[in-house]
Amino acid sequence: MRDIPHDVPVAPPSMPAVGARMMQLGFDQFAAAQGLQAKRAERDRAAAQRACEAFQHACSNDVKSFAQTWQILMREYLAASVGLWEQSLSAAARNQAAYGALLRDMVLDAEQAWTRTGLTPKQA
Repeated sequence: MRDIPHDVPVAPPSMPAVGARMMQLGFDQFAAAQGLQAKRAERDRAAAQRACEAFQHACSNDVKSFAQTWQILMREYLAASVGLWEQSLSAAARNQAAYGALLRDMVLDAEQAWTRTGLTPKQA
């Protein structure tokens, strides 16, 4: 949160600046969630296509081919699901780190402002 030029005396972080940064983090999270949603839709589309292929094999009384196609379908679907879970967890960790950095910067900026004015947090 470095929205104040270096030549300006340090002051406690402004609430609009903090709010703007939180809004940006929220928009970033929303964009990441939309990307994951698109990947889930593609995963489900591919699974539905594979299921149609498996049912076509079932209609032709080719049970062995149906079983193989179904196994491939489930293997690919579960692999894609695990990949999406991993991406979701890494996005959650990044978001948590971003909010932690925002709070840390707020505290450090406020502490610097108190130090420059000669006040302690208890006096402010």
